[in-house]
Amino acid sequence: MLPKTTICEYCGAVKFFRETKGFCCLNGQILLKTNDTPLELYMLFTSNFEESLNFQKMVRSYNCNFSLTSFGVNYDKTLCTNYNGIYTFRVHGQIYHFINEIIPSDNCSSHLQLYFFDIDNEVQNRLNLSEWLVESVIVKLMKILENNPYTAFFRNLGTIPDLENHSTRLRCNPNTDQRTFNTPNVSQVATIWVDHDDCGDIHMRDIVVHCKDGNHNRIQYYYGCYDPIPTSISLW
Repeated sequence: MLPKTTICEYCGAVKFFRETKGFCCLNGQILLKTNDTPLELYMLFTSNFEESLNFQKMVRSYNCNFSLTSFGVNYDKTLCTNYNGIYTFRVHGQIYHFINEIIPSDNCSSHLQLYFFDIDNEVQNRLNLSEWLVESVIVKLMKILENNPYTAFFRNLGTIPDLENHSTRLRCNPNTDQRTFNTPNVSQVATIWVDHDDCGDIHMRDIVVHCKDGNHNRIQYYYGCYDPIPTSISLW
């Protein structure tokens, strides 16, 4: 016989067997802030319309379509193509996230580039990445992300003249030890590393969109938008 399920009277959490009364929220003393979900996104997740069913089925593809970085990993391809039993994705070594060059070399934009390169054809450029995506859903997701501060920042890059002369850099002072706030000590750093950097006197860790004529846009390490930018923007 399964044990009776207990629900916290303060936060509504469903407790595991033998969890104490104040384990989840200290009897209402801890309040977690929840983000408001846009109505359009909520409907895509919950309704039974044709658009919603396509979104729910291809949700990972849509999420990847709007991500800022690409995913790099050495994985077991044999297990991924085995459709008998439970699907298994086995990774060897470390996981990486890569930021594309500012300007695509083949005029075929993806990931970060989609937000500011050839934005007049953004919808079609996104549809070109997968034959299973629906145009109306793409348009809705673009509308939802208009209020996202991180996508808004990268969309502003399209207003910078001579964008081909810019690069994205992650710079840090190796002598700075801020413990949990310092640069990760593993190879999961998302950036374009520029060799032959002439700036030898580096005292701050930041992200710089740098122009050859000396102009640049800088994102300081203590800005709230610093941490999410090197990874990917997730819709959920």
